[in-house]
Amino acid sequence: MPLWLPLLLLAASAPAWAGTYDVFGTGARAIALGGAYTAVGDDIAGLYYNPAAITQIERLDLELAYGRMNPQLLINGRAQNIDDNRGFTLGGVVSTKILDRRLSLGLNFFLPDAHFMRFLVLSGNQPHAALDANANHIFTCLIGAGYQLTDRVSVGVGVNVLATEIGGVNFTINEKTPSEGSVFSDLSPSYALIAGVWARPVDWFRIGAAFRDKVEMHFSLPNVIHIPALTIWQTNNVTILRPSLLDLAAESNSHFSPRAVEFGVAFEPDKHWQISANLTWDQWSAMRTDAPYASVTVTGGLGDVFPTKPGVRPAPPDFYDTFSAALGVEGRPLLTEHWQVALRGGYRYRPTPVPDQGSVNNYLDADAHIFSLGVGAIGRALSAYLPHSLALDAYGQYQYSPARVYQKNSPDDFIGDLKFRQLWYGGGASLSVRF
Repeated sequence: MPLWLPLLLLAASAPAWAGTYDVFGTGARAIALGGAYTAVGDDIAGLYYNPAAITQIERLDLELAYGRMNPQLLINGRAQNIDDNRGFTLGGVVSTKILDRRLSLGLNFFLPDAHFMRFLVLSGNQPHAALDANANHIFTCLIGAGYQLTDRVSVGVGVNVLATEIGGVNFTINEKTPSEGSVFSDLSPSYALIAGVWARPVDWFRIGAAFRDKVEMHFSLPNVIHIPALTIWQTNNVTILRPSLLDLAAESNSHFSPRAVEFGVAFEPDKHWQISANLTWDQWSAMRTDAPYASVTVTGGLGDVFPTKPGVRPAPPDFYDTFSAALGVEGRPLLTEHWQVALRGGYRYRPTPVPDQGSVNNYLDADAHIFSLGVGAIGRALSAYLPHSLALDAYGQYQYSPARVYQKNSPDDFIGDLKFRQLWYGGGASLSVRF
């Protein structure tokens, strides 16, 4: 079996790196507010930003959304082929009261319309965008619950459902009989915790805090080949080479999202205005390399003739932990018993976790300035035959990273110095129905 086969199997079977929610956010209203949503969270987006906040939903909330973001990445002045990010978000929250305290349960799905799962396998020295290059094609599933401790305080918990896969080949080469073997695969779910607390101490002020555990998929493909003893002639048992074992192993890490702690506030000075803000800590230093690793070990007779050495593992990324901040403003110029129109704007600053790439790694990223605008319209109790409310929200988002230059420590580096610039632009819309 050639050495490249485990890597080929790995590339074909594994899903993408970082989730789309971490890069672009979720929920039309939340994105329009720059992601400053931990203290707001009163729709299915709250399952990501703060599951405790979904207790604000009184009965049933269903939502369908679609969004698309288009990229532009330049490396040394040349445009790179980066896939756009597009897909559907759908989900719902159902809420009831138990012992006079509200309990809310919800689901939030992101379904890409181009690739259900996609994984980009690159060597550690291949220049690529660290957070979002071809990495947004991944099915996302969030499950969460919120419960009222008091009329003004709620707690929530949820999970990001993931998968871990181990698979490979166990094969025996037979000299006098047909060779035989098997392919095995073990796909098992894993769960990343999401938790939060939400409070409304006074009617015009909300506060929230949330924790999202890190997301990391690890894929392993062990391949074992049994080689029988080598004899001189088929009719005798004179062995010139004892049995051998060929162990081919390939592994990689993917779909990493950092452990995050988020704090948010939201003010409503009057019924026509809302101002929200977020501060987020991301533990990027826990990320392991996304470069594939392969090793070949030969034992037995062939090992005596062709001794092997352990493979060299890719260099760690050595990312930094970061603090990011977001601010969102919502104005409601039209607010009546049956109709509400809201105009929204937001800004988020995301410092890069990527250090200077003077050595073997070539992760590309820079500080990002994320601007967003949005509009929303809600109709309430329009007819006895319609749901309690219908809401249509739309947003536009622009992510801009100033040009950054990486200078290599060695003049003999075969990649050389790198100058890159990156931006994303796009938008989306959602339809929400509340009963």
